Amino acid sequence: MARRGVVMAAALLVAQAAGAQQAPLFPPITGLWLLPGTHQGAALPYGPSSPDADWMVGQWDIPANLPAFSGNSTSNQFASVTLGAQNSFALAQDATTLPCDRLYGSGRTMVNEYDLLVSSMPIPLLSALADPAARVRPRLPLDTISHVMVSGTVHVDRMREADHACKATQGVVGIGVVLTNLTSRQTLYYQVSFTVYRDPGTGFVATAAPANWFFRGNNVQNGDARQFGYGDRAWASYGMAPLHEGQSESFNIDVLPVLKQLFVEEAADGIDQNLDDWAVTGGYFGESAFGHVQVGSSWTHVDMSEN
Repeated sequence: MARRGVVMAAALLVAQAAGAQQAPLFPPITGLWLLPGTHQGAALPYGPSSPDADWMVGQWDIPANLPAFSGNSTSNQFASVTLGAQNSFALAQDATTLPCDRLYGSGRTMVNEYDLLVSSMPIPLLSALADPAARVRPRLPLDTISHVMVSGTVHVDRMREADHACKATQGVVGIGVVLTNLTSRQTLYYQVSFTVYRDPGTGFVATAAPANWFFRGNNVQNGDARQFGYGDRAWASYGMAPLHEGQSESFNIDVLPVLKQLFVEEAADGIDQNLDDWAVTGGYFGESAFGHVQVGSSWTHVDMSEN
Protein backbone atom coordinates (compact mmCIF):
# COMPACT_ATOMS: atom_id res chain seq x y z
CA MET A 1 0.00 0.00 0.00
CA ALA A 2 3.03 2.34 0.23
CA ARG A 3 2.95 3.18 -3.47
CA ARG A 4 -0.74 4.01 -3.25
CA GLY A 5 -0.08 6.44 -0.41
CA VAL A 6 2.53 8.27 -2.51
CA VAL A 7 0.09 8.60 -5.41
CA MET A 8 -2.63 9.97 -3.14
CA ALA A 9 -0.34 12.52 -1.46
CA ALA A 10 0.08 14.15 -4.87
CA ALA A 11 -3.62 13.71 -5.68
CA LEU A 12 -4.66 15.63 -2.58
CA LEU A 13 -2.63 18.64 -3.72
CA VAL A 14 -4.18 18.47 -7.19
CA ALA A 15 -7.65 18.16 -5.68
CA GLN A 16 -7.43 21.48 -3.85
CA ALA A 17 -6.45 23.28 -7.05
CA ALA A 18 -9.24 21.59 -9.02
CA GLY A 19 -11.94 21.95 -6.39
CA ALA A 20 -13.63 24.97 -7.97
CA GLN A 21 -14.18 23.07 -11.20
CA GLN A 22 -15.94 20.09 -9.66
CA ALA A 23 -19.52 19.22 -10.65
CA PRO A 24 -21.68 17.47 -8.03
CA LEU A 25 -22.27 13.79 -8.70
CA PHE A 26 -25.51 13.83 -6.73
CA PRO A 27 -27.94 16.53 -5.56
CA PRO A 28 -27.67 18.04 -2.07
CA ILE A 29 -29.59 16.16 0.62
CA THR A 30 -33.10 17.59 0.80
CA GLY A 31 -34.44 14.69 2.83
CA LEU A 32 -34.06 10.97 3.52
CA TRP A 33 -36.07 7.86 2.64
CA LEU A 34 -35.72 4.57 4.52
CA LEU A 35 -34.72 1.46 2.58
CA PRO A 36 -36.29 -1.69 4.12
CA GLY A 37 -33.76 -3.74 6.04
CA THR A 38 -34.90 -7.05 4.60
CA HIS A 39 -33.98 -6.02 1.02
CA GLN A 40 -36.21 -8.72 -0.44
CA GLY A 41 -37.86 -8.35 -3.82
CA ALA A 42 -38.47 -4.88 -5.20
CA ALA A 43 -39.40 -3.17 -1.93
CA LEU A 44 -39.37 0.61 -2.35
CA PRO A 45 -38.04 3.07 0.22
CA TYR A 46 -40.61 4.32 2.71
CA GLY A 47 -41.23 6.93 5.43
CA PRO A 48 -39.42 9.98 4.00
CA SER A 49 -38.41 12.91 6.17
CA SER A 50 -39.88 15.34 3.61
CA PRO A 51 -41.87 15.21 0.34
CA ASP A 52 -38.79 16.15 -1.71
CA ALA A 53 -36.42 13.61 -0.09
CA ASP A 54 -33.74 12.50 -2.55
CA TRP A 55 -31.23 10.44 -0.49
CA MET A 56 -31.91 7.30 1.53
CA VAL A 57 -30.89 5.37 4.64
CA GLY A 58 -29.69 1.82 4.08
CA GLN A 59 -30.34 -0.30 7.18
CA TRP A 60 -28.59 -3.49 6.12
CA ASP A 61 -29.54 -6.58 8.16
CA ILE A 62 -31.19 -4.55 10.87
CA PRO A 63 -33.47 -6.90 12.88
CA ALA A 64 -36.39 -4.45 12.81
CA ASN A 65 -36.98 -1.69 10.29
CA LEU A 66 -36.76 1.87 11.54
CA PRO A 67 -40.15 3.62 11.78
CA ALA A 68 -41.04 6.38 9.33
CA PHE A 69 -39.33 9.69 9.98
CA SER A 70 -40.99 11.94 12.52
CA GLY A 71 -39.71 15.35 11.54
CA ASN A 72 -36.00 14.82 10.95
CA SER A 73 -35.41 11.78 13.13
CA THR A 74 -36.22 8.10 13.45
CA SER A 75 -35.13 5.48 15.97
CA ASN A 76 -35.75 2.05 17.47
CA GLN A 77 -33.80 -0.20 19.84
CA PHE A 78 -31.21 -1.01 17.18
CA ALA A 79 -30.56 2.26 15.37
CA SER A 80 -31.27 5.97 15.05
CA VAL A 81 -30.90 8.56 12.30
CA THR A 82 -31.15 12.34 12.65
CA LEU A 83 -31.03 14.64 9.64
CA GLY A 84 -29.50 18.10 9.99
CA ALA A 85 -29.00 21.06 7.69
CA GLN A 86 -26.40 21.46 4.92
CA ASN A 87 -25.85 17.79 4.13
CA SER A 88 -25.39 16.74 7.75
CA PHE A 89 -26.74 13.79 9.73
CA ALA A 90 -26.05 11.62 12.78
CA LEU A 91 -26.18 7.81 12.93
CA ALA A 92 -26.13 5.34 15.81
CA GLN A 93 -26.26 1.54 16.08
CA ASP A 94 -26.69 -0.82 19.01
CA ALA A 95 -25.77 -4.40 18.11
CA THR A 96 -25.22 -5.62 21.66
CA THR A 97 -28.08 -8.14 21.53
CA LEU A 98 -27.56 -9.47 18.00
CA PRO A 99 -26.13 -12.91 17.14
CA CYS A 100 -22.38 -12.99 16.55
CA ASP A 101 -22.67 -15.01 13.31
CA ARG A 102 -25.32 -15.60 10.68
CA LEU A 103 -26.01 -17.83 7.69
CA TYR A 104 -25.90 -15.76 4.50
CA GLY A 105 -27.64 -16.39 1.18
CA SER A 106 -24.39 -17.70 -0.27
CA GLY A 107 -24.64 -20.65 2.14
CA ARG A 108 -21.69 -19.46 4.21
CA THR A 109 -21.83 -18.73 7.94
CA MET A 110 -19.85 -15.59 8.73
CA VAL A 111 -19.72 -12.73 11.20
CA ASN A 112 -23.01 -10.85 11.45
CA GLU A 113 -22.58 -7.48 9.71
CA TYR A 114 -25.02 -4.69 10.48
CA ASP A 115 -24.66 -1.47 8.44
CA LEU A 116 -26.31 1.94 8.72
CA LEU A 117 -25.59 4.16 5.71
CA VAL A 118 -26.81 7.38 4.15
CA SER A 119 -26.55 7.02 0.40
CA SER A 120 -27.44 8.74 -2.85
CA MET A 121 -30.71 7.54 -4.34
CA PRO A 122 -30.29 5.20 -7.34
CA ILE A 123 -31.81 6.82 -10.43
CA PRO A 124 -34.47 4.11 -10.98
CA LEU A 125 -35.73 4.53 -7.41
CA LEU A 126 -35.63 8.31 -7.56
CA SER A 127 -37.56 8.20 -10.83
CA ALA A 128 -40.20 5.99 -9.24
CA LEU A 129 -40.65 8.31 -6.27
CA ALA A 130 -40.28 11.80 -7.73
CA ASP A 131 -39.32 13.65 -10.88
CA PRO A 132 -35.52 13.89 -10.77
CA ALA A 133 -35.07 15.52 -14.19
CA ALA A 134 -33.75 18.80 -12.79
CA ARG A 135 -31.28 17.12 -10.45
CA VAL A 136 -29.77 14.16 -12.34
CA ARG A 137 -26.44 14.56 -14.10
CA PRO A 138 -25.36 12.54 -17.17
CA ARG A 139 -23.49 9.29 -16.56
CA LEU A 140 -19.82 10.06 -17.33
CA PRO A 141 -17.45 7.22 -18.30
CA LEU A 142 -14.53 6.87 -15.92
CA ASP A 143 -11.93 7.52 -18.60
CA THR A 144 -13.43 10.94 -19.42
CA ILE A 145 -12.95 12.45 -15.94
CA SER A 146 -9.88 13.58 -14.00
CA HIS A 147 -11.09 13.53 -10.40
CA VAL A 148 -13.67 11.82 -8.21
CA MET A 149 -13.81 13.85 -5.02
CA VAL A 150 -15.40 12.78 -1.74
CA SER A 151 -15.54 15.40 1.01
CA GLY A 152 -17.05 16.24 4.38
CA THR A 153 -16.33 16.09 8.08
CA VAL A 154 -16.87 12.98 10.19
CA HIS A 155 -16.97 12.70 13.99
CA VAL A 156 -16.78 9.37 15.82
CA ASP A 157 -19.48 9.81 18.47
CA ARG A 158 -19.34 6.35 20.02
CA MET A 159 -17.29 3.15 19.87
CA ARG A 160 -18.06 0.74 22.71
CA GLU A 161 -17.74 -3.03 23.07
CA ALA A 162 -20.44 -4.58 25.25
CA ASP A 163 -18.70 -7.92 25.91
CA HIS A 164 -16.15 -10.37 24.51
CA ALA A 165 -18.65 -12.98 23.28
CA CYS A 166 -18.11 -12.37 19.55
CA LYS A 167 -14.78 -13.45 18.09
CA ALA A 168 -14.84 -10.88 15.26
CA THR A 169 -16.09 -7.81 17.12
CA GLN A 170 -15.51 -4.67 15.10
CA GLY A 171 -16.79 -1.13 14.60
CA VAL A 172 -16.17 0.81 11.39
CA VAL A 173 -16.93 4.36 10.21
CA GLY A 174 -16.29 5.30 6.58
CA ILE A 175 -17.46 6.16 3.08
CA GLY A 176 -18.17 4.19 -0.07
CA VAL A 177 -18.18 4.80 -3.82
CA VAL A 178 -20.18 2.52 -6.14
CA LEU A 179 -19.16 2.00 -9.76
CA THR A 180 -21.15 0.04 -12.32
CA ASN A 181 -20.35 -1.36 -15.74
CA LEU A 182 -23.38 -1.70 -18.01
CA THR A 183 -21.44 -3.72 -20.59
CA SER A 184 -20.02 -6.45 -18.33
CA ARG A 185 -22.77 -6.02 -15.70
CA GLN A 186 -20.12 -5.75 -13.00
CA THR A 187 -20.18 -3.66 -9.83
CA LEU A 188 -17.26 -2.33 -7.78
CA TYR A 189 -17.76 -1.21 -4.19
CA TYR A 190 -14.87 0.96 -3.03
CA GLN A 191 -14.89 1.73 0.69
CA VAL A 192 -12.59 3.93 2.77
CA SER A 193 -12.59 3.49 6.55
CA PHE A 194 -11.73 6.45 8.78
CA THR A 195 -11.60 4.21 11.83
CA VAL A 196 -11.65 0.48 12.53
CA TYR A 197 -12.12 -0.53 16.16
CA ARG A 198 -11.19 -4.09 17.13
CA ASP A 199 -10.46 -6.03 20.29
CA PRO A 200 -7.06 -7.76 19.94
CA GLY A 201 -7.51 -9.21 23.43
CA THR A 202 -6.34 -6.16 25.32
CA GLY A 203 -9.37 -3.92 24.83
CA PHE A 204 -11.57 -2.36 22.15
CA VAL A 205 -9.27 0.12 20.39
CA ALA A 206 -8.73 1.94 17.09
CA THR A 207 -6.34 -0.09 14.96
CA ALA A 208 -4.42 0.43 11.71
CA ALA A 209 -6.22 -2.48 10.06
CA PRO A 210 -4.85 -3.33 6.59
CA ALA A 211 -6.72 -2.70 3.35
CA ASN A 212 -8.20 -5.77 1.65
CA TRP A 213 -10.43 -7.13 -1.12
CA PHE A 214 -13.68 -8.45 0.37
CA PHE A 215 -15.36 -9.42 -2.94
CA ARG A 216 -13.24 -10.70 -5.86
CA GLY A 217 -15.81 -11.36 -8.56
CA ASN A 218 -18.33 -13.00 -6.25
CA ASN A 219 -20.34 -11.63 -3.33
CA VAL A 220 -19.50 -14.03 -0.49
CA GLN A 221 -22.60 -12.93 1.44
CA ASN A 222 -25.47 -13.20 -1.04
CA GLY A 223 -23.67 -15.32 -3.65
CA ASP A 224 -24.17 -12.87 -6.54
CA ALA A 225 -21.57 -12.95 -9.30
CA ARG A 226 -19.79 -10.03 -11.01
CA GLN A 227 -19.28 -8.10 -7.78
CA PHE A 228 -15.99 -6.65 -6.54
CA GLY A 229 -15.33 -4.90 -3.26
CA TYR A 230 -12.25 -3.26 -1.79
CA GLY A 231 -11.94 -2.07 1.79
CA ASP A 232 -9.39 0.73 1.77
CA ARG A 233 -8.20 2.65 4.82
CA ALA A 234 -7.67 6.39 5.22
CA TRP A 235 -4.24 5.66 6.71
CA ALA A 236 -3.24 3.34 3.86
CA SER A 237 -4.05 5.61 0.91
CA TYR A 238 -4.80 9.12 2.16
CA GLY A 239 -2.28 9.89 4.91
CA MET A 240 -4.75 10.06 7.82
CA ALA A 241 -4.44 8.41 11.24
CA PRO A 242 -7.27 6.13 12.49
CA LEU A 243 -9.86 8.19 14.36
CA HIS A 244 -10.52 7.54 18.04
CA GLU A 245 -13.85 7.95 19.80
CA GLY A 246 -14.53 11.67 20.20
CA GLN A 247 -12.28 12.72 17.32
CA SER A 248 -13.17 14.39 14.00
CA GLU A 249 -11.63 14.45 10.54
CA SER A 250 -12.32 16.80 7.65
CA PHE A 251 -11.57 15.12 4.34
CA ASN A 252 -11.44 16.08 0.66
CA ILE A 253 -10.00 13.10 -1.17
CA ASP A 254 -9.65 12.20 -4.83
CA VAL A 255 -10.36 8.46 -5.06
CA LEU A 256 -9.90 8.16 -8.83
CA PRO A 257 -6.12 7.35 -8.79
CA VAL A 258 -6.69 4.46 -6.38
CA LEU A 259 -9.68 3.21 -8.38
CA LYS A 260 -7.59 3.05 -11.55
CA GLN A 261 -4.89 1.06 -9.74
CA LEU A 262 -7.48 -1.35 -8.36
CA PHE A 263 -8.80 -2.16 -11.84
CA VAL A 264 -5.27 -3.15 -12.88
CA GLU A 265 -4.67 -5.18 -9.70
CA GLU A 266 -7.90 -7.13 -10.15
CA ALA A 267 -7.49 -7.96 -13.84
CA ALA A 268 -6.64 -11.59 -13.03
CA ASP A 269 -10.06 -12.01 -11.38
CA GLY A 270 -11.87 -10.81 -14.48
CA ILE A 271 -12.79 -7.22 -13.73
CA ASP A 272 -13.42 -5.29 -16.96
CA GLN A 273 -10.36 -3.18 -17.82
CA ASN A 274 -12.19 -0.82 -20.19
CA LEU A 275 -12.72 2.36 -18.16
CA ASP A 276 -15.05 3.68 -20.84
CA ASP A 277 -17.62 1.13 -19.61
CA TRP A 278 -17.38 2.18 -15.94
CA ALA A 279 -19.08 5.11 -14.19
CA VAL A 280 -19.68 6.29 -10.64
CA THR A 281 -23.33 5.54 -9.90
CA GLY A 282 -23.60 5.77 -6.12
CA GLY A 283 -22.01 6.83 -2.89
CA TYR A 284 -22.59 6.40 0.83
CA PHE A 285 -21.44 7.61 4.24
CA GLY A 286 -21.92 5.65 7.45
CA GLU A 287 -20.91 2.87 9.76
CA SER A 288 -20.83 -0.89 10.34
CA ALA A 289 -21.15 -2.99 13.48
CA PHE A 290 -19.82 -6.54 13.83
CA GLY A 291 -20.48 -8.29 17.12
CA HIS A 292 -21.73 -6.84 20.38
CA VAL A 293 -20.87 -3.18 19.86
CA GLN A 294 -22.36 0.29 19.89
CA VAL A 295 -21.31 2.62 17.07
CA GLY A 296 -22.18 6.25 16.46
CA SER A 297 -21.02 8.90 13.98
CA SER A 298 -21.90 12.43 12.87
CA TRP A 299 -21.37 13.76 9.36
CA THR A 300 -21.44 17.32 8.03
CA HIS A 301 -21.15 18.92 4.56
CA VAL A 302 -20.83 15.56 2.79
CA ASP A 303 -20.39 15.77 -0.97
CA MET A 304 -19.25 13.78 -4.00
CA SER A 305 -18.20 15.40 -7.25
CA GLU A 306 -16.24 14.71 -10.43
CA ASN A 307 -14.69 16.48 -13.39
